[in-house]
Amino acid sequence: MKKKLFLLLVAPFITFMIACRSENSEPVPTNGNGIIEELESIKSIFTGTIEEISSETSALIVVDSGKILRSSDKVTINLTKALEDATFEVGDKIKVSYDGEVRESYPAQINKISVEKNK
Repeated sequence: MKKKLFLLLVAPFITFMIACRSENSEPVPTNGNGIIEELESIKSIFTGTIEEISSETSALIVVDSGKILRSSDKVTINLTKALEDATFEVGDKIKVSYDGEVRESYPAQINKISVEKNK
């Protein structure tokens, strides 16, 4: 009797778990200890327009497109790691790649990986 009751409770759970698994999922890269590796190749990208430049090292960007719009319409970025021969001015259209993290502030802040003028 206990076995039948157990099977009646477990069978729907197993069926549900099998039905909910994703066929499109890729294996998550791990190191030898099973800890998820941080992949720098996975980046987020947005485009925007420079609204303001402060002390030639930071800029306020009005976001035109990208997932970051879910968090904020403006982002402050650091220009020090930009292309060394690039000069930026207010009104320039730019493309920014970042690690995907958005700090909850206004304007938002990110860990920028690269910034370039958008053609």
